[in-house]
Amino acid sequence: MRKFKRAAITVGMAGAMMTSLVGCSMTAKPSAALHHTEIRSQQQITLTKTVKKTAKRALAPVYLMELVPSHQSVTTGTAVNLKKDVYYTDRVVVVSFHDMSLHLNSKFNMSPTTFAADLQALHQYHFNVISNQQFTGWLQHRNTVPPNAVLLTFDDGYRSMYTHAFPILMKYHMPGTFFIITHSQDINFPGFMTWPEVQAIAKAGMAIESHTYDLHYLVNVNGKLIPAFDTAYYNGKWQTPKQYFLRDYHDFLTARLQIQQHLKRPVNEIAWPYGYGNLTAYEAARAAGYRYFYTTASGADYQSTSSWYIDRIDVGLYSNTAQVINKILSTAGSPAELVPVKPSLVPAKPSQTDIHAT
Repeated sequence: MRKFKRAAITVGMAGAMMTSLVGCSMTAKPSAALHHTEIRSQQQITLTKTVKKTAKRALAPVYLMELVPSHQSVTTGTAVNLKKDVYYTDRVVVVSFHDMSLHLNSKFNMSPTTFAADLQALHQYHFNVISNQQFTGWLQHRNTVPPNAVLLTFDDGYRSMYTHAFPILMKYHMPGTFFIITHSQDINFPGFMTWPEVQAIAKAGMAIESHTYDLHYLVNVNGKLIPAFDTAYYNGKWQTPKQYFLRDYHDFLTARLQIQQHLKRPVNEIAWPYGYGNLTAYEAARAAGYRYFYTTASGADYQSTSSWYIDRIDVGLYSNTAQVINKILSTAGSPAELVPVKPSLVPAKPSQTDIHAT
């Protein structure tokens, strides 16, 4: 017989946490590489402990957290106790976000309403959003992490991170890690955070790390688009191995030192634009002082995870919050899953208390 926790949730939205496992938009021009072109509809999730009957509108699906026997075989070394809201232990699921502009049409863009709804769902289902310091300390075996641990990361440094994501994170008392392209701050590039705005979110407790200084673009090499830091082909010419290494090194070092100068705190993490760095890029980044490297490979992270290869997941293609939660659970190897409630299990009488995301 299946065990399940009767924590009913009404999901009334068709948006999900938008992240990117392929970096950002694919283009060979730097200015175009920093813009996305497809907006998602703004819809809202309503979390409720009961279901109200109404003749005026149809009810959204209702879900329960349940142990699914077919998933238990994929679980490795994790304790699950639904009575105590424990779905997985001894691992962290890292997710990434990009833009939250109101007027962009991009698959990497999500509405602030959708983002708020997803954070509400994480809170409702007892996921523990940890800080960057907790995460790196855990990788170094200096501390533990709580069950259902999630790390929220934000790439590029769009201004919507300051105007929309930051206030929502503060509302739910959740920390975030922001990887910024510091050249955008240097030239006050439209649509990106300024240094004072970066300083403001850092002062509030958000972590700020590197997304390169000015190598966040793609280069056409023999008809194939390659991240600028992953090729010796530069400005229409092939560089020597030493020239290539030094180009990457100076870019990575500039970004790191700029953030340190503006925030007066150490910086030693980088998220690879478009997902991965090659051996030369890794060696240049290590020489520039980086110790933690975030990829876009899908998977959970463990204390045994190499700091050279930190996994993150993309949940942006899922159509509702239940799918987002289930993606996090499956990535962690948990047998827990949100499953639709059978009509006979829906409470017949509603209580007087509803919890709504605003």
